[in-house]
Amino acid sequence: WDFQRDGLLPFERESVPAEQRIPVNEAMLGDMEPHLLQAETADVVAPVQAESVDEEGWAPLPPPTDDGPAVQEATETYSPTPAGTSMEDERAQLEAELARLDADRTHRLTHAPAPTSNGADTALADLESRLSDVEF
Repeated sequence: WDFQRDGLLPFERESVPAEQRIPVNEAMLGDMEPHLLQAETADVVAPVQAESVDEEGWAPLPPPTDDGPAVQEATETYSPTPAGTSMEDERAQLEAELARLDADRTHRLTHAPAPTSNGADTALADLESRLSDVEF
């Protein structure tokens, strides 16, 4: 219903600055959908203060305040041991996975089934021999 109130799609509400929007005729809204206009007045409790935006859509930032939280100085020292142990654990897991894959591959190569000729292969060879002299 927001689209019927202001005529803007959801992405247009955020991307089009308020100064560049086409004004909506309130009398026309009252004639078209009076129940929407009443619902809108009931929903609006406090008007929102619009920020000033330049023609490119940029709004000025508020000035910095000195009342912000105090920045704690970095007292920690660099210790590569926690990162190193996780790196070693990850490396051990990768090596175990690679060893498992290598074992699976060698098992497949040593236990590969011998090629067997069945009736379908002989029938295919017979068909190929009969059709070898056919030209398209």
